[in-house]
Amino acid sequence: MKYYCLICNTLLKGNGKKWCQKHYREQMSKRDQTGSKNPAWKGGQTLHSRGYIYIRKGSIYIFEHRLIMEKHIGRLLSPKEIVHHINGILNDNRIENLELTIQSKHASSHNIKRKSWLKLKHPENRDKNGRFIKNS
Repeated sequence: MKYYCLICNTLLKGNGKKWCQKHYREQMSKRDQTGSKNPAWKGGQTLHSRGYIYIRKGSIYIFEHRLIMEKHIGRLLSPKEIVHHINGILNDNRIENLELTIQSKHASSHNIKRKSWLKLKHPENRDKNGRFIKNS
């Protein structure tokens, strides 16, 4: 059986093709392959290299934990507001694991955890702030 291009009636090489090479490219470029119509679509979610989950909102991706907190408090977050993951697992976006804070308080909470870890590592060689004590 011979196959012909549906547009220009050129004889096609191979079996079961609908278009010649030129018209195939034209037809494929007309297809809408955006969003959920793309075969590689993963539901609009992607994993950030640091461990956060991104959600597609329109044409941009936003951190999922920020979207969840905005929905919970009923307003948009300001750029200065930080959503902290209480248990430290960055893709655990349950509302009970999220805490709204500002940059300075967020940094100090991480600093407190670091100091307590340092004290545990070598408590005999450190002062109350976790710094090494100079031996005389």
